[in-house]
Amino acid sequence: MENDIVFIGSFVEDEISTDFIKISQAGNKFQNKFINFIDPFFSISIAPIFIRKKNHFNDSNSIHFINNFLISRNFVFDFYKLIFDTIDVFLLIFRSKSNNIFFYNVDKQNILIIILLLLFKKNVYLIIADYINYEENYINKFFNLIISSVSGIITLSNIKQIKNNNILQLNGLVESNSLINLGNKKISRNVILSGSLGKTTGFELALETFSMNNEFNLYITGRPFRYTKNEFNKLINKYVQNNKNIHYMGLLDYQNYLNVLSSCDIALCLRKPDDIEHQYNFPSKILEYFSKSKLVVSTMKYNTLNNDSYFYSEFNTKSLIETLDLIISLPQSEIKTRRNNIYNFVKSNFTEIPVKKIVSDLIKKA
Repeated sequence: MENDIVFIGSFVEDEISTDFIKISQAGNKFQNKFINFIDPFFSISIAPIFIRKKNHFNDSNSIHFINNFLISRNFVFDFYKLIFDTIDVFLLIFRSKSNNIFFYNVDKQNILIIILLLLFKKNVYLIIADYINYEENYINKFFNLIISSVSGIITLSNIKQIKNNNILQLNGLVESNSLINLGNKKISRNVILSGSLGKTTGFELALETFSMNNEFNLYITGRPFRYTKNEFNKLINKYVQNNKNIHYMGLLDYQNYLNVLSSCDIALCLRKPDDIEHQYNFPSKILEYFSKSKLVVSTMKYNTLNNDSYFYSEFNTKSLIETLDLIISLPQSEIKTRRNNIYNFVKSNFTEIPVKKIVSDLIKKA
């Protein structure tokens, strides 16, 4: 299967992804993991228009980095990049013998490539990870037509609006050798909130909750989401200076993030339920937390997860405090059982073997 697959995305090495504020850390990690899991014939990274450096990979037989940027950014230069990136990618694919082409999301940088490949009868598959705007306008109708025309789709959440006859769901990727089971280890009162830090991702909810409940320590990592720099700094300084149990670590490289994560036993996923964007995604952070044997508090309910694999909290301080108190009061026997169940659930559904089967099944059904 691997020798007949080409993967096309927009990714850089995980170690340098933090250099670019516009790069989604979760999306970048997913693409690199998918390449490692599937081991395609080769992969192509189309550099986003905001990356002005020539290369973040040494081109090899397995990875090609495409970036036809010019000196500065304007409509003409961006159009130049779009056209010549498209030509380079199309030629790379056409010179290969691969018939199954996987794209990470569909956007303005890859839409022309997808159309050309469909016209030349290639099998095109989409991994749809991000929220898609389904408003009835001509652009979205055009994108939806393309989505319905491809050979198959892998979604990271249950997006019912997607119309295609071959859809499989994959909520995330976890390397089997990274799985940890802490078993009977006693729960500490250290809690982590990580990722995009905004109002709809629970940043202010967490700050307010832990300022009211100093028996727990909150460790925050990540970058501001929809705040100005001054707004974010004013907010975080207000709570950190007045509450010794709240610690802001900033955006960390992966190893330092893992060091912080290892010191915490409870992890927060505080998405605002009535925000439309959160209704069409599955937070990869939950699986990341599961893989490290953390007990997760979520303000969203997920039908793809067992109810006893995470703790549900309403999106308010009262419910979150009650949920944290519930977790810390659990008997050790229940903690061990929950950790064992989480470990087995992740291993059976999101590691290399089950993921390869999903990809293989998608191709067979096309």
